[in-house]
Amino acid sequence: MDQKGIDYTYSLELLRRINSLPFEGMLLCNRFMYKGYNLWHFHQAKIFEEIREFSRERKLPEKNFSAPLLKGLPVSFFIVCVSALSFILFVITGRKTLVYSIDRINSAFFGDVRLEELYKALQEGKVSYGEIFHTIPGRDTIKNFFRRKRPILYLEGLNSLFSLWSRLTFFRKEDFPFIKSLDLRGFSEAERLFMKNIIMRYSHATRLSLFKIRTLMFLLSLTRIRVLFSIDDARFYNELLVATHMNDIRSYALQHGHFTEHHIGTLKDPLFEGKIVAPDHLLVWGSYWKRELEKLGSIFPQESIIVGGAAKLPLARPPSRTHSESVGILIPYENSAPKREVVAYIHKMLACGARVIFKLRLGFTEEEQLADYGLTRGFHPRFETTFDAEEVIDRVDIIAGVYSSFLYDMIAYEKRVVILDTSSAYGRRIVLNGLADLLTESKDICAELHTIREIPQSAIATRRATLYDSTPLFLRDTLRTIMSRHKVLKRYA
Repeated sequence: MDQKGIDYTYSLELLRRINSLPFEGMLLCNRFMYKGYNLWHFHQAKIFEEIREFSRERKLPEKNFSAPLLKGLPVSFFIVCVSALSFILFVITGRKTLVYSIDRINSAFFGDVRLEELYKALQEGKVSYGEIFHTIPGRDTIKNFFRRKRPILYLEGLNSLFSLWSRLTFFRKEDFPFIKSLDLRGFSEAERLFMKNIIMRYSHATRLSLFKIRTLMFLLSLTRIRVLFSIDDARFYNELLVATHMNDIRSYALQHGHFTEHHIGTLKDPLFEGKIVAPDHLLVWGSYWKRELEKLGSIFPQESIIVGGAAKLPLARPPSRTHSESVGILIPYENSAPKREVVAYIHKMLACGARVIFKLRLGFTEEEQLADYGLTRGFHPRFETTFDAEEVIDRVDIIAGVYSSFLYDMIAYEKRVVILDTSSAYGRRIVLNGLADLLTESKDICAELHTIREIPQSAIATRRATLYDSTPLFLRDTLRTIMSRHKVLKRYA
């Protein structure tokens, strides 16, 4: 199964057209406000996700997008009960630190591996903390809870309560008559149906946001929480951030991936009026990212961005080889890449005598990921797969991909990074900023691969220093400093 690639240019343009729809002298994106906060902005990242999928075929999917409200009574009941009991425990124990994360178990702490350094700092500082998660309600929610064996608040518990309240008050999604008055001329039939669906559901979602803000404000006022640490998640943490602001709780978000001009919800948009919610501080990996956010025009004031440092900085690992050996290329699985175009590059690389290693993602089977690209295991003697880049990194000369933050990670190993020239421009900033090279089909790919492999190691080392700073900081040290400042370490208890 090979999907068409996402059309990012079209997606950005369609999002802007939706946001700028006029109604009674006001733009759609400015219709929904609470205490000065723009509620429509809360949902920009989620709306953009749906538009990106729509852009593949520019027609409605065979099945509707899932509704924001929680479905499934048994899981709903479980989530509400666990959240209620967890909250009572947080209040009784007087916990002063709250962690917001995604409901994942892929780390030693049975949490999201992207917050591994935070959990290490909390453990080393003997900090008593509570957790609040976004989850996709289902069997995995229950399974993860019992594997984790610690109290959790689920944001989706509030979704369940809102769903119940809506039924008791006979609230209906159709109670948005203004949607019928919107002028959708100039849009294709598929676009009109898609946009009405989006506007209806996310207009409803702003009411859910109001309910979540008010409920979280009240709940947090009953606790002793002083500080919130969070993954930077523009999709689901907005209501929580407003509630922390209202309760004078300081919030720190941790960078988990690269930033581009396509990171909707993180960048300023002149269409929007009112306050745009953001954490009090954003901890970035290095000064490169602080400069990059300024260039992109992010919602974070420069003074709020803290260079927190990297989780770890691996030793440089240039390949041990002779010039006569074939070029070793590592290509990561990228969910939103134009896969047919990537596969075309893979075939041409193999035809050049290169060795291609396909880096698989954890959480999905090898067969699923290969099939997504239209590949099979062992289809070529110089093609192999791996789940662990560390196992093959010494045999690799070049890391090639379209957009993922994995490409930035490989610069730490002093590897030559290449962006494949495809219909997706999502990852091009790494090239524009001089940290990677662009490989195009219009040139002699075989010659280009050898030219890139022979880039002096000193130039590659400079790329690493640019990305991670000549004297790099480390995230765990920064986190401990912040915890000390807010007096949540055990010695201050």
